[in-house]
Amino acid sequence: MIFKYTLMLLLLLTSFVSVRARCIIPPPPKTAFLNAQSVFVGKVIEIIPLSIPNPELPPGVVDLVQPVKVRLKIERVYRGVKDDEIEVETKTGGTEWGADFKLDETYVIYAHKQNKKKKSLIVYGCGRTRLITQAEEDLEFLNELAKPK
Repeated sequence: MIFKYTLMLLLLLTSFVSVRARCIIPPPPKTAFLNAQSVFVGKVIEIIPLSIPNPELPPGVVDLVQPVKVRLKIERVYRGVKDDEIEVETKTGGTEWGADFKLDETYVIYAHKQNKKKKSLIVYGCGRTRLITQAEEDLEFLNELAKPK
């Protein structure tokens, strides 16, 4: 009986680790840049929740993975953005799902088009979007790319 529960626990832990492991190493800056439609530095000026609480969850239980729209003031553009401000969509809940943006913080953002019908941008999980204070490698690559030849 103990063996059965131990085996079940090991299988559960193994499946959890394998799902989470794909975000341990994000793509290098060059790959992220080439795959993104827009790459820029922006400061968060508004975070707008896009959904209502899940009525199927018990009272007091909050789903940490929530879709949000984030409005940013553009500080520097490396690819794709032409406005002073922009909105991107993402999901909260950690890097597995999207980006956990904080109000008044500045980020290096790698954004993608959602689909052909919607022109809005999305920040996916497991990417290189990060606080500017944690983006030394990204800024080194992006600033070198932006230098005139």
